[in-house]
Amino acid sequence: MYGLEAIGQTGFVSPARVRVPHWKLQVELAIAELDLTNLTVRVHAAEWAIFQRWEELGALAASEERIAITAAVNELLAIKTLKLNWPDFRVNS
Repeated sequence: MYGLEAIGQTGFVSPARVRVPHWKLQVELAIAELDLTNLTVRVHAAEWAIFQRWEELGALAASEERIAITAAVNELLAIKTLKLNWPDFRVNS
């Protein structure tokens, strides 16, 4: 009907079957945290999960996951500096 059939298309994965990496889940929990008393704990949990995954990846060549991890690290840094008022080490004094 209407030429929109998925004839010959393979590789579709139901969203319910997509596995979200542990580090990404931890980052999402930190981003969603509204209570500042819990935010530091969430950020530390996300950073630890990222560290562990980075270690697992080892010396593998650059990948989409490494790019996503780098973006997540930058997001966590923004949370620390903007929401938790930590100093931004990137700024020259």
